[in-house]
Amino acid sequence: MIYRVYSLKEEKADPPTPITWYPDELAWQINLTKKFIRKSSCMEKFHNFLVHETETILLLIQVVFVHVYLKLPSFLEESSYFICSV
Repeated sequence: MIYRVYSLKEEKADPPTPITWYPDELAWQINLTKKFIRKSSCMEKFHNFLVHETETILLLIQVVFVHVYLKLPSFLEESSYFICSV
């Protein structure tokens, strides 16, 4: 693969590196500042991707929380693990 090194004034962007312990190079690490990602024209698509994915995961977390919150009372009623004696 060919990587480019971009710079924004005094900041330099190194190419991404794969995370060694994650299999099949499916996880990568970048060492960039938020400012560089937001201000650099070459990082515009990457910035948009990060914004979209962040919004998506926040929505997913909310949906899972609501689902678990709504199912909890029915779980507690049917469960024999929560027996209280007076």
